[in-house]
Amino acid sequence: MRATRFSPQVLATFGMVLTILCSTHLPSAQAGPLAQTATPGPEEVYRIDQPAPNSVVRGTVQVTGSASIPGFDRYEIHLLGPGFAQPAFLFVNKARVINGPLYQWNTLQFRDGTYVVTLRVIDVRGQFKEARVTVQVENASTPTPTATSTPTETPLPATTPQSPGTPVVLVTPTAVATPGITPRPVSSLLPSLQIDLQQLCLRPFLLGLVLAGGVALLLGLIALARALLSGGSE
Repeated sequence: MRATRFSPQVLATFGMVLTILCSTHLPSAQAGPLAQTATPGPEEVYRIDQPAPNSVVRGTVQVTGSASIPGFDRYEIHLLGPGFAQPAFLFVNKARVINGPLYQWNTLQFRDGTYVVTLRVIDVRGQFKEARVTVQVENASTPTPTATSTPTETPLPATTPQSPGTPVVLVTPTAVATPGITPRPVSSLLPSLQIDLQQLCLRPFLLGLVLAGGVALLLGLIALARALLSGGSE
């Protein structure tokens, strides 16, 4: 049997056909890793970095941390503390936060005590993830600076030094009565004056005689004075 011979052109064509067939049906070594590469989704992180757990806070506190989950819709800040029947809603934000400020908390609006700050991250379906931190609010114990004034020293009056062992006798002054006429109160004189007036009123006859005698005496003195004057003129 005589062997069949192929021309170089036929052999080259046959080799190209085999190469194409192998590359089409056999998986390439580089195709595997490219097919497994996927686009990364949004980072899922929800935490409170500041304030630290069980720390003491006062005044205005910066709450920092991260709020991001797949299908993110919003995050909320809630607070539970003294006098709260249930957690109170404080703040809501529609933007993701990664390692940044979440909320400015003014603790002066709340009384001192233990509080739980809650970060709630909610997705578009209404499902949520939470992170909490417990802190102690102490505003009343904050010392208030006050202006201090330098006290002025008041000099004490000079005293005569006493010799040791010499007792000091304190003499209490006593009231001394001044000798003389003891004044009678006016109220004690009124009864006697009233009695004298009553007696004078009860004796009008005697009063008239006294008055008449006085008038007669006065007239007699006048007549005597005239007589003496007329005799001296002659």
